[in-house]
Amino acid sequence: MGVTYAQLSQFGLARKVSLLGPVGMFTKLLHAWSGTFSPREVYEKVRHFHYYYGINRCVYIFSFFPGERKGGF
Repeated sequence: MGVTYAQLSQFGLARKVSLLGPVGMFTKLLHAWSGTFSPREVYEKVRHFHYYYGINRCVYIFSFFPGERKGGF
């Protein structure tokens, strides 16, 4: 997957505690990881996190309302 548990922890803190979205998380982690990763690598990690976070949220929400899915997803 390319993301360590320490990085997932930083993603979680940025999302829940700091209330940051993808752009805010990118700028915060860009400064935090400036010596470790290039800006492109930080972008790919943030994009990867939010992509799979969104899929997980969608599956979680629709598991509660199976009869409500009429022609949507």
